[in-house]
Formats: sequence, structure tokens, C-alpha cells
Amino acid sequence: DELGAEPVVGHEEEGDSDDDSERSNESEESEDEAQPAQHLPSFLTACESLQIRPNSTVVKILREFDMYTDTQLDFNRNFIGDRGCVALMQCLREGQHLEFLGLANQGLRNRAVVALAETFKDSPFLKELDISHNIISDGGGRAILELVRGTPSLKRVNYGYNRMSSSLRVRLEEAIRANNEAEAE
Repeated sequence: DELGAEPVVGHEEEGDSDDDSERSNESEESEDEAQPAQHLPSFLTACESLQIRPNSTVVKILREFDMYTDTQLDFNRNFIGDRGCVALMQCLREGQHLEFLGLANQGLRNRAVVALAETFKDSPFLKELDISHNIISDGGGRAILELVRGTPSLKRVNYGYNRMSSSLRVRLEEAIRANNEAEAE
């Protein structure tokens, strides 16, 4: 496995990372402080069912996110973790038109990526996904491969700096290239 291989497709952002250990239970705060917060109640419920404390940055982002008009969610450099991502995917299943989802540097493993692929498998909107710098091996990589193959709108996937085999990386690159070539025709 090539942990440090360069991403085949995608982008990298430079900058300071947030404190990975900062977590806070914000479910007690009023949801009326900012509009809209359509995904926040389902995220908090999902966190409760998974017996995890909601990540305070995710709570803040979801509080400001309008699932009917916003097209980008970027959690890069904020530690959500594997179970936190599963909770996030549970709340993103409905009413979203995401074109970009950024989940770099999240501590994601295969379980989270399988949930992500299941969540977005029928999305006609998702164009770009950043899952770089996580702990994803071939099991999660195969789920992303199926997501790319089944989602023609998905043109860019940054999967670098994960634990996927080089043979799976080649198949991912081919699938992404096929999506881009299909649009060009």
C-alpha cells in the first residue's frame, strides 16, 4: 500500500489545521440562533444513537448550511472521525444538492466511506469529493470506485494519502477519466 502517494485527481489546500481534539456537545444551544439548520437536528439525533458527542465545528457548519441552496460542504482539517462521519452521512441523505464535499484529514476509515458512498450513490449533483489524508484502505476504496462508476456527475475525487493499493488507485483514475470523457462527448 502506498500511504504517501500523490492524489491522482483533486486539489490540495495549505493552511493551519484546527485542533483535532476539540469536541463539544452543542445540542443544548438554541437552533433558532441562525437560519437555516435543516440538517442539524438529524445530525444530533444520529450522534445520540451512535453514542458520540457532536463535533462543535460540524454543528456550527450545519447550523449555517441551507440544504436547499448551498452546494458545498467543506469539513477539511477538522476531525470528525469515522463514527462522526457516519452520523453526518445519515443527516445528508435528504434534501441536499451538494456539488462539493470536503472530508480531508478526518480520520475516516472504510466504514465512513461506505456510508458516504451509500449516501451519494444516486446524487445527480455531486461533482467533486475530497477524501484525502484519511485511513481508507481498499474496502472503502472499492465503495468510492462504485460511487464514481454510478455517479456520472462526479468528475474529481481527491483520494491521495490513503492506504489504497496502487491497483485500486489505477481503477479509480480510469473511472474518473471515463466520467470526464463522457461529459466531453
